[in-house]
Amino acid sequence: MTSQASSVAVLLHPKHKAVLFNSGKRRGLYAGEILDSQGYPGGIVGYPESNRLYFESIRQNASQLNGRFLLLEGGECQNEQVLITDRLGSLHGYYVLRDDRVVAIGTELADLARHHSSRELDWEAIATFFTLGFFLDDRTYFKDIRIFEPASIYRISADGEIIEHRRYWEWHHHVDRTRSYSDTIDEYHALLRQAVERCTNTTGKPILPLSGGLDSRSLAVMMPEGAETQTYSYGYTRDSIEIHIAGQVAAARKFAFTSHVIQPYLFDRLEEIVKILHGSQDVTQARQMSINAWVRERADGLLTGLWGDVWCDQMGAADGLPEGTSAARLVQAKMQKRG
Repeated sequence: MTSQASSVAVLLHPKHKAVLFNSGKRRGLYAGEILDSQGYPGGIVGYPESNRLYFESIRQNASQLNGRFLLLEGGECQNEQVLITDRLGSLHGYYVLRDDRVVAIGTELADLARHHSSRELDWEAIATFFTLGFFLDDRTYFKDIRIFEPASIYRISADGEIIEHRRYWEWHHHVDRTRSYSDTIDEYHALLRQAVERCTNTTGKPILPLSGGLDSRSLAVMMPEGAETQTYSYGYTRDSIEIHIAGQVAAARKFAFTSHVIQPYLFDRLEEIVKILHGSQDVTQARQMSINAWVRERADGLLTGLWGDVWCDQMGAADGLPEGTSAARLVQAKMQKRG
């Protein structure tokens, strides 16, 4: 879907289900999915009633939005646009700069590069990609294309000047020292169970990938009794430790279990994977692509948990790096996949 507002071109890929909405003198584009406060899908005509947010106060209430989305609203006479990204930047949005002015906005990196970019490579950014497997900050492959940062509100003038960029939400963890450890565990248990039950109730027949790690084991424990749950795991060889432990977890819950060996490794899927990931992530992390057709035939929804120790805890470095270990080596050890 392509739209023109002021001098900034807007390109939203049809798969993102862009919806044009109007509210008085304001109008704009909506892409992705907004969930209500309980995590269920909300409406997409205007702003969902379930969020109880008024269009005019969206900037003040952005922190209450939940989901995977990109919101682009135009002000009166379209003399200013406001773009809002979701908390994690789950739905990528990119912009093209020319003479420090935004000339195009879109959700597909390839489309913007093809139609609006000079396509001059950003070698410094590319060097970080090959070092870490992802880009740092707002960088991409191209010097004139940047990615909108997560949990952010951007104000863009009619001639493409970024008037303001501010974050509406920050990661933080506050320890409530008045609450006991057991009470904390009980509350986490209740919240996780509620989230899992919500997902299994709204997605039809669920399928659960198991790695044998803490995250997927926790989800397996929380699956409702009597749920018809299909599970699977994958590795590079049949004797993969992940497959072995995952099979034991599935057997403990009496879940149907299938193991997969990824070999040869994704070489026949690279073009598809790069397109889906916008070329912005190390393709070696996309292992499930080798069995996505198998998953699609057997389930209505995928329930997955990952990187819980990174998001919610730490990587064993809270008291400093282990002797003889660098930060880069610690990160690589976490990211390395032996299958």
